[in-house]
Amino acid sequence: MNKLFVFFCFILFLPFCFSLKAIPFVSFPGEKVLLEFDSKVSVEMSYYYNLNEVKECSKSNCPLFENNSLKDSGKKTFVLNTMNVKPGFYAVKVFEDDSNEFYFTSVVVRPDYRILIGLAIFVLIVLGFFVVKRNV
Repeated sequence: MNKLFVFFCFILFLPFCFSLKAIPFVSFPGEKVLLEFDSKVSVEMSYYYNLNEVKECSKSNCPLFENNSLKDSGKKTFVLNTMNVKPGFYAVKVFEDDSNEFYFTSVVVRPDYRILIGLAIFVLIVLGFFVVKRNV
């Protein structure tokens, strides 16, 4: 019985364990995303898009860099704050410092259902224990 309880607790808290580790270019709302490049570059938030809409970035609808703006330059690592943004895709324009060429990359902000899934598993476990106790 104790091993079963520990297993279910492990399953219940598994999403919270992996939430502490941010994968580059993919984030949940509220996490800080670290963008790393091989050379010094300049970056600019360009567009927000999902299945329904495409919008140009503004300070109100896109993640911001450490300097609280949509642009940052001259570094190899950049930190994006995704505190109050909608889930979806964000296009980031990357400029090489030694040339005029640029390319796009994207940051994905996924909806955060971890707490809801954990709560549903907990309710199912409690209901399972109730049914087992009642049938005994």
